Amino acid sequence: MGLVLNANDTEVPKELTPSEQLTWIAFLLTKGQKVVDVDLLSQVTGLPNSTIYRCLRTFKALYWLNKQNKLYTYTVSKKELFLKSVSCLFNPIKKRILLPDGDIKQIKSVSNLLYGGAYALSHSTFLAETDENTSYVIWQRKFNQLSLPLSQHVLKGKMLEIWKYRPFVSEFWNDFKNNHDKQFVDPISLYLTLKDDDDPRIEEESEALENMILQYLGEDDTS
Repeated sequence: MGLVLNANDTEVPKELTPSEQLTWIAFLLTKGQKVVDVDLLSQVTGLPNSTIYRCLRTFKALYWLNKQNKLYTYTVSKKELFLKSVSCLFNPIKKRILLPDGDIKQIKSVSNLLYGGAYALSHSTFLAETDENTSYVIWQRKFNQLSLPLSQHVLKGKMLEIWKYRPFVSEFWNDFKNNHDKQFVDPISLYLTLKDDDDPRIEEESEALENMILQYLGEDDTS
């Protein structure tokens, strides 16, 4: 993990931890926070308040947030904060596994799965949606708790992405009329999983997604 020095010559991480990244993305995407709402971030992320506060101290050390009268506030607009912080954000995918439909149904019966990958990207961009590119996302801890016999060495099926932190649903998707019956991972994490993809079509539409994220964050800044 890379380190940078702040003004007091104390070391702070250059790449965020999974809890820090989850908290930061939730903060950026949750609208209406003129000051950081710790209780709200805890609800969105599933992290305890104590963990949220530890994350906020890191963000303050990175000069992303200020602290005044025990309240954390922005240093610049959310749009600028995203651009400033994106180099510290990592691809949340721990690993991908291909599973037959029957295994996916088994997992869905005991755990909530969100849509991710190119399938989620196709619902906000011009990328063609196909059943073959359907991807699901689950948190690594939840996956490890599954006591289901899953198939090995599958040649055809659906992709399951196992993430280093708990995926969450963002209000971002409310702007897309046809998506109310589906639950997608948040757009920033989705962007991080796809921005370095070898497929030029996905790379191009990932750039379009980034522009939509910036527009969404800019709307919150002006509200």
